[in-house]
Amino acid sequence: MLATLKSQWDEAEYVIKLAEDACGEVVQPSINELRYAGRRLVDALDAYLGLINAAARDADKAQALLRDAIFDCHRARHDAVDAASARIVSHLDLATQKLGYDVVLKAFPDFPNLLQLATKIRTRIAVSRKDRFNWNKVYQSIVSDNFPSLTELYANFRASEDMMLAMAQDERKKKKAAEDALQAQIDSLRIAKKAFWATVLTGIIGTGIAIAAWLYPVK
Repeated sequence: MLATLKSQWDEAEYVIKLAEDACGEVVQPSINELRYAGRRLVDALDAYLGLINAAARDADKAQALLRDAIFDCHRARHDAVDAASARIVSHLDLATQKLGYDVVLKAFPDFPNLLQLATKIRTRIAVSRKDRFNWNKVYQSIVSDNFPSLTELYANFRASEDMMLAMAQDERKKKKAAEDALQAQIDSLRIAKKAFWATVLTGIIGTGIAIAAWLYPVK
């Protein structure tokens, strides 16, 4: 069982590191789970070897504690996948809202693949909630098939953010310039329209005066 615990601990650490590199502090709950696993391991060794209290040696208790420690490692891995994938989906959604899909896609052409992969993982996590018997297998599959690729693509996305921001600012400037140019045209048309009607009115008034002078000449 110690070999199993070591294997699960190593995998949990691997996944936590991937999640931490991608999303930082979101892995804190996962780290706490490993702390709990470490405590159970110490208690298991004490129960098995009687290092602290020889009279309290209990092999069955030690086995139970090791099983709990393995479960803690599973939860650490699951929490890391949950937290990182949720943060990534949220960030991608915010990026498209704030910067615009066109800007994001121009700066990072792999964006559709990243979004599709992140969405796929979140969907698989949601499905796993309905299948508790295969819950661990689902996460093992996610880690084996999808999660490393997700964090790698997301790292590349983050590396492109400065370019996205610069492009978004440029697009805003272009949009503002186009809006200003359109407003200038509208203002020019308004002025021309006013001038036209002023000319028409002046002509009407002049014509009226001329007709009045013809009809009622001054004697």
